[in-house]
Amino acid sequence: MDEKYLQIVEHTGENYLPVIRFQAWRVAVLNCHPRFRRENLCQLERHLLTDEAFILLKGHAALYVADGDASHAGHIEVFNLEPCKVYNVRQGVWHAIEVTDDASVLVVENDDTTQGNSPKLPIRPEDLPVWKR
Repeated sequence: MDEKYLQIVEHTGENYLPVIRFQAWRVAVLNCHPRFRRENLCQLERHLLTDEAFILLKGHAALYVADGDASHAGHIEVFNLEPCKVYNVRQGVWHAIEVTDDASVLVVENDDTTQGNSPKLPIRPEDLPVWKR
């Protein structure tokens, strides 16, 4: 069928990759990659212009969410993602994601989300609460 009627896309490689963009939003797939392993989690990020939704498709993933302000993480809580539930991180909230080697997570956010409007806050992996799978 012509793509003007239906797009069928997938991402089976490592890391984060936007797979669909339409007007103001984008859909991406986040798969395992060393940067999403606990020992490599060295920053939280927040998006100043958008919420960001995460949906676990397979495997296991943890979402770290902090209640801090612009310069401090504050209290960090860990959420064990359950398949087919939507976890929406609100605009301006510090967060990070950890995934297992078999994980795949669907990510939905504004298409204008960039490094320029998504500040980072340095952390150490040991600052994160323990993820109990």
